[in-house]
Amino acid sequence: MKILKIFTGLILMLVMVFSASGIYAHPPSDVALDYDGDTGILHVKVEHSVGDPGSHFVNEYTVEVDNELVYKLEAVKQMGSSATEAVFVLPGLDKGAELQVIAKCNKFGSRKGVLVVD
Repeated sequence: MKILKIFTGLILMLVMVFSASGIYAHPPSDVALDYDGDTGILHVKVEHSVGDPGSHFVNEYTVEVDNELVYKLEAVKQMGSSATEAVFVLPGLDKGAELQVIAKCNKFGSRKGVLVVD
């Protein structure tokens, strides 16, 4: 009976630890893409609310055009506590080209944004 109580207590403690770590480590909540065909500029805004943008941040952006990797950007901190942004130059994209950006959190997870050029 004592072993069962110890085992149950250990399981409860592990659940609490993993639940608490999930509160602080989370993927970005949104990746919004805006492409200007006239200038060839892709603007990426990533929603990622954090307490300390120096230790919990979007650390990697990958940009693909029609499933071909064209950029991989690594960051060392997030510029704001609620969101971060990046700009990429992609001149001359054809109508119908599919842009995909994956924003990766340095602690946990990633989020993808997709845009078809019109």
